[in-house]
Amino acid sequence: MDEMAVFTAGHSLAVDGQANIDPLIWTNHWTPDSPGVWGVDGNLYTKKSPGISLLVAALLRLAARWSDVNAVHVGLLTGALIAAGTGALLVVCLIDWGFSTRIALLTALLYGTCTVAWVFARMLWGLSAVGLLAVVMVWAVGRATQAERRARSSSGWLLCAGISAALAFLFRYESLLLLAFWAALYLFLRRPFSLAPAVRRTAFFLLPLLPVLKIERG
Repeated sequence: MDEMAVFTAGHSLAVDGQANIDPLIWTNHWTPDSPGVWGVDGNLYTKKSPGISLLVAALLRLAARWSDVNAVHVGLLTGALIAAGTGALLVVCLIDWGFSTRIALLTALLYGTCTVAWVFARMLWGLSAVGLLAVVMVWAVGRATQAERRARSSSGWLLCAGISAALAFLFRYESLLLLAFWAALYLFLRRPFSLAPAVRRTAFFLLPLLPVLKIERG
């Protein structure tokens, strides 16, 4: 039912320009854990974060030019593309950190075949996207660290890391706090510790999170 709600919201957004899961109203009468909640206007509203639905909508809009393509099949490619992107980024990260190409490819293969990524690639679940964003964040923080060691500006990489953590909010609300907390802690307390650089790098990382925190508070 969760996947049906996520897909229905994305499909209606791609076709009608507005997210709507009212086609699932009939399920609310018999499922123990309904896919949505009733609004005061009598419509059904999803309980899921919007991230995966937005990705599904983007894929469906992209595939709209081919009339013989099944919308459900296209929507279900979302998880597979996320898993493939995570594996590809793992290869880039490991090579960037000094590992051989063979080790990097083997790690990506093990990730795709021997972890829950194999399951998530077949599902419309937000955790797979959070995993991809976490890898992006770690890679960007690593790049920022390398830039500072070479006496270069790390601001762009820190902003990239912050944007990745902020986007995780679209897929799992609680993931924002987890990613942002550990990354900010690392950036602030990194050795050798110096207060001014620690505040500067942490501020650049947290800057993209401010709009998200404002939305959550509202």
